[in-house]
Amino acid sequence: MDRMLTMLQEQATAVTPGIELRALRKTYRTPAGPVAAVRDVDLAVAAGETVALLGPNGAGKSTTIDLLLGLEAPDAGTVSLFGQPPADVIARGKIGALMQSGGLLPHLTVRELVTLVAGLHPTPLAVNDALALAGVEEIAERRTEKLSGGQTQRVRFALSLVGDPELLVLDEPTAGMDVEARQAFWATARGLAGRHRTILFATHYLEEADVYADRVVLLARGRVVANGSPAEIKAMVGTRTIRATLPGVPPEWLERLPGVTRAERRVGIGAGAPRAARRLPGDARHRRPGSRARGGVPGADRRPATGGGPAMSILLYFRYELTRLLRNRRLLVFSFGFPLALYYAVAAPNRGEADLAGSGISAPVYFMVGLATFGTMNAVLAVGGRISSERALGWNRLLRLTPLPSGAYFRVKLLTAYAGALLTIALLYAAGATLGVRLRFEDWAAMTVLLLVGLTPFAGLGVLLGHVLASDSVGPAIGGTTALLALLGGTWFPITGGTMQTIAEALPSYWLVRASQVGIGGAGWGVTGWAVVAAWSVAAALAAGWAYRRDTERVPA
Repeated sequence: MDRMLTMLQEQATAVTPGIELRALRKTYRTPAGPVAAVRDVDLAVAAGETVALLGPNGAGKSTTIDLLLGLEAPDAGTVSLFGQPPADVIARGKIGALMQSGGLLPHLTVRELVTLVAGLHPTPLAVNDALALAGVEEIAERRTEKLSGGQTQRVRFALSLVGDPELLVLDEPTAGMDVEARQAFWATARGLAGRHRTILFATHYLEEADVYADRVVLLARGRVVANGSPAEIKAMVGTRTIRATLPGVPPEWLERLPGVTRAERRVGIGAGAPRAARRLPGDARHRRPGSRARGGVPGADRRPATGGGPAMSILLYFRYELTRLLRNRRLLVFSFGFPLALYYAVAAPNRGEADLAGSGISAPVYFMVGLATFGTMNAVLAVGGRISSERALGWNRLLRLTPLPSGAYFRVKLLTAYAGALLTIALLYAAGATLGVRLRFEDWAAMTVLLLVGLTPFAGLGVLLGHVLASDSVGPAIGGTTALLALLGGTWFPITGGTMQTIAEALPSYWLVRASQVGIGGAGWGVTGWAVVAAWSVAAALAAGWAYRRDTERVPA
């Protein structure tokens, strides 16, 4: 068997190398002791071949896929894709993956999300083509948070296809799909295989491996225990598939029969699958009436073939992040609406107060800057909440399989946070003007600069919290941090003298509020303020950088 396995692998790689895994090992430490998830796995897949990883839950299929894609670092062994390290193939946008679990970014439509992912690749498919291939054209304008489980899985399939990958990796791809959707899915996969795409899919259904794979690799307890044609593997496993026409007989009745492990009603590809899902780019039948084909792909649906480079990818990502920000009602309320309402509640009754609590600053100016501090801290720290929720959705893992430059995700999140902070500042300034705040242009500008610079440590803190806390705990952590720093920083009342001021002067939030001194012709922070903000910024940046790299850095080959 070992000799036969080696011969099969040598024959596969002699054609064109696709996937080569050599002596891969991966062990995880658990409270119960070390668990060897992958044990000396050797696997060779030729370019253009469709191979199934078959095995029960816990066999090591998903861990092998993670190692193959560079999402995990192996303890030993090597990975090569098309003769190159995985990171190089990913950087060229040639890998598409549908992982076992994951969700979709909320506050975007299906079309917007697919367009975003297309823009991260150098030569993507037309967005309409990807939607059609995955059979999600009819829900293209629906928001992602309104989708069913099966619809979500099909949209995730569209995301894996839109980059026009040479290698498609599918981990339990039909989970959550109904029978008809599964048939359409595999019809599309067959079409891709016919266009010399390399496909590796993991499944625990022998029938799927039998019907759709050229070769089956059987895994058990982290080892390759068999490698051969579907017929050979079926003979080893000892199960058979029986097809019959039984009108009116529910599958659940058949599953009660002795020896039956699984029953399924199959729908014919010609009759049951959505037509769009069976037509691939390059197929003349795919054209809509009146469209002109260009390069074998429908001209009417084709967007520019290039993603435009790293800078354009970042700008596109930033655009859709702003869209999500403005559609997030909860964030709008707490970052914009609440500080604005609170400002009028505390400043309006004291609008005639020219020297608030001996601070030398009028109440409208003091509370304008104080509430701007509160709102901007909340807006910038909220980046942590978004990062944490996206980690839970698996979005970060998907991004690591696109050519988006390392660190671009980090920069886009900070740009979005500062855009939200600027909107908060503008709203509070406008509210201050309605209560009689009149300053010179240079004073408005100086206060704004101090506020934006003073937010730097909070941006780093938000990124840190987002990468180290779970999605269900990051919200309370951010809320508590904002409230505490706002209180100690003097957002609600001036702090003058004593131990309280000594503590406050060591906090960046205090110096944010002190930006209001500019409104009375003051000098702003002085040496102490700049030193405190700089120290906090450096510490937060170092901590955020560590957390970010730990979570999102690609594994070198």
